Amino acid sequence: MNLGEHVSFIFDIIRSKEFLTHLDLSWAKLTPKNLNFIATELLLKHSQLRSLNISYNTLAFEENLPEDKVASEDFIDNFKAYLDLTETLVHLDISGLNLGSKQL
Repeated sequence: MNLGEHVSFIFDIIRSKEFLTHLDLSWAKLTPKNLNFIATELLLKHSQLRSLNISYNTLAFEENLPEDKVASEDFIDNFKAYLDLTETLVHLDISGLNLGSKQL
């Protein structure tokens, strides 16, 4: 499988698993667009996950990468909405995502 197939497989798992409680996507080489898609899917399943690790994937907020910047900002918005809705998440690892004080 190439990286694109792996990402597609991950998305299928998130969409189809009714009882997904732990998800570790650390170091998965996910792009800002991938992360935003995951955050959007998590909004639909906000009462399932107990543990989420998305550490050491790529977010980019630099002006010279406009497409990645938009996807990264959209991820932040969708992920904040997910965090507002979830009542089941007890472990979250977002280390290494290049988040600054502006994003937090």
